[in-house]
Amino acid sequence: MMRRAGTAMTTMVIAATGILAAPAAARASEAPTHCVLRSAGGTLTNKCYGNLPDAIRDATSGKVTATSAEAAAMEGTLVKRMESANPQIAGMAFTSSTYSGSSVILIGPHSCRTKGSSWTVNFAPLESQFGARAAWDNRFNSTVGMNTCSSGLAQDANFSGAYRQARMPRNTTEAGAAPFNTYSSIRFGYTPTPEEFISYCNAAGGMACNFTADPDVTYKNGPKVLTARPVNCSDTAQTLTVWAGHTWTNSSSFTFGVTTSYGITGKWPGIDAKLEQAIKTDTTWESSQTTKFEEQVVTNVPGTSSMQVYHSPVIRVISGKAVMRLGDAAAELPWSREEAVPAGAGFSGAWTWVPSTLSPGDCTSQ
Repeated sequence: MMRRAGTAMTTMVIAATGILAAPAAARASEAPTHCVLRSAGGTLTNKCYGNLPDAIRDATSGKVTATSAEAAAMEGTLVKRMESANPQIAGMAFTSSTYSGSSVILIGPHSCRTKGSSWTVNFAPLESQFGARAAWDNRFNSTVGMNTCSSGLAQDANFSGAYRQARMPRNTTEAGAAPFNTYSSIRFGYTPTPEEFISYCNAAGGMACNFTADPDVTYKNGPKVLTARPVNCSDTAQTLTVWAGHTWTNSSSFTFGVTTSYGITGKWPGIDAKLEQAIKTDTTWESSQTTKFEEQVVTNVPGTSSMQVYHSPVIRVISGKAVMRLGDAAAELPWSREEAVPAGAGFSGAWTWVPSTLSPGDCTSQ
């Protein structure tokens, strides 16, 4: 039975051997603080503010002025403005799971555009170094990477421990989850390209890539396909029975343009197999690369004319997220598969008839 998937995954876990620590006790209620942590020449400096717009203004040397509403939403447009103003901003960390609450803007010693580059900050030493600031350790739960940096939090120092987030452009841990309020370090690093992710996923096995086992399934009407064109050369209307049919090619694709068809060895044969298995897990699907429709159709054709017989197939769209890992980084790459089916979710394949004129040669004597 078809079913629609739940919410998309927001955090990918890289688990190490060990027992997850229990969430830290909730801290006493405090006014939010928003800091700017800079790294230059191996030295960290920090300055805190009572509101996020002031911290953003500091981090961008006064080039970006954000309203309180813009800062609270942290939409992509604000992020792009901050990136343009300061290419050294690695990203931000927030105390809540919803990219809000107290925050810190981290300005790194270098950009993340160089393959293999990374920057790790341990929180515990900051407690003594910047004592005037509210606690750092066991505090942050969501992150936003900037300037091509991906980011992730880890339970122990030096991006280690029983639980650590795979680096992604945005990461969050829901309140109440085991590692919430237990993170002691953050890492920013180079974000592999989609092609690098998928190439690695295709070549490697096991945990290199994973596909949602419960894809979203929707239906839509497909385009009209011409299947037959019966002609009537007599002067009187005739009822004709014709065989009408066509073949639909089923295919799947990733959003950045890699297209695969099942049953064909393409550019990414390993991806084909993993997608196929994910879809088979929880849906009834067309296992062949094509779906064939053929039917005897009764058609009324007026005298000295023809009739175009069209078929509109039902298209089942199966979509999900391919979660791919490359080192300690990960990406969620949306994928979809479209396949023609006889019927589904209130949709049924439709036959339509469009009157047409005769063409030269239609009624030539045999």
